[in-house]
Amino acid sequence: MSKTYAIGDLHGRLDILEEVLRIIEEDAGSEPATFVCCGDFIDRGPDGAGIIARFRAGPTLPNWSWVILKGNHEDIMYQVLTRGNLAWWIGNGGHSTLMSYGYKSGDELFPLKGTLEEDLKWANSLPIYDLNTHRAFVHAGFNPQASLEDQNPQEMMWQRGPREENYQFLGRHIVHGHEQYEDGPILNSDVTNVDTFAWLYGRQAIAIFDDEVAGGPVQVLWAECEPDPVLAQICPD
Repeated sequence: MSKTYAIGDLHGRLDILEEVLRIIEEDAGSEPATFVCCGDFIDRGPDGAGIIARFRAGPTLPNWSWVILKGNHEDIMYQVLTRGNLAWWIGNGGHSTLMSYGYKSGDELFPLKGTLEEDLKWANSLPIYDLNTHRAFVHAGFNPQASLEDQNPQEMMWQRGPREENYQFLGRHIVHGHEQYEDGPILNSDVTNVDTFAWLYGRQAIAIFDDEVAGGPVQVLWAECEPDPVLAQICPD
């Protein structure tokens, strides 16, 4: 059975990503497999720079394919660092990402520190969605009334829907993050939401899909790390 392993928003928690990778590589063994991160891997948590470095390094095993999608926080970073409005990013947890690149209070933003300039280009080049035979992966969602060509990229990264949202896109099951639920993942018949508030509570759901079978996950594994006591004091919205 060929498998796809999907996770939601990591938000700077490199420790959780490393645990996810350990678990999925152990589960898949020597079989080919795909790993999908549905975006929002920076901000709020302490090591956005570390996550980007790990993603840019790519799989360590030859049987793996990785799909890293762009979320609204990667979009915020690009918009701010190319057009301004730093306060918008800071207000959405961007200070943690800047600190992970070596910034301290009072530092000038430009020239960009460390690998941030190259990492910014990489993050902006990421796909917004990915389609396979039975599933459509995206950060926030699709417009089911529009064709693929007529989708709005901003809406695909930013739109919000109710917990019970349930629709297909091009006949495919939807897998997304963006809407965070401590009691997730949310497993509706046509939509799986894999954002389980991991950056705050330390528990990341890993949804496993059989590539040959339509529908939702056949199994959910968990990567569990300690909650961050500092993050626990931060308003999550």
